[in-house]
Amino acid sequence: MEQLAVQVRDALQAELPGGLIGVSYFDENGVGHVFRSEWAGEKYDPEQVDEVVRDIQLEALGYGSLEDRQDQSLHATVRVYEDMLDVALPISQSSGIAFALDRDADYDLREAIHVAEDVVDESAFERPAVE
Repeated sequence: MEQLAVQVRDALQAELPGGLIGVSYFDENGVGHVFRSEWAGEKYDPEQVDEVVRDIQLEALGYGSLEDRQDQSLHATVRVYEDMLDVALPISQSSGIAFALDRDADYDLREAIHVAEDVVDESAFERPAVE
């Protein structure tokens, strides 16, 4: 999962220069981080970032029921804060990629999500189909 997060980081940095705040991943082994901007390093302690990603991981446990209710795949969730956005891409019920974007940077959120999804789609990871 870490290598996939690195690939997402690289793609987002190429597409969103200056807009990326952080990239993390979560799986059955816990959470990890592959990028933190200088701003994020000054604003948040590493333990705080771990807690945020663990919260996202806990929410991922409910993705299946959300997909069942909508009868379609959940591609991403987005949380909007005063100065940043958290985006989570579920890979499975227990794994995924999370990234944070500067809310005021100049980018298209849908395009950022598509960039990250394209990396996941080109990887060996398969998202389970909604049944």
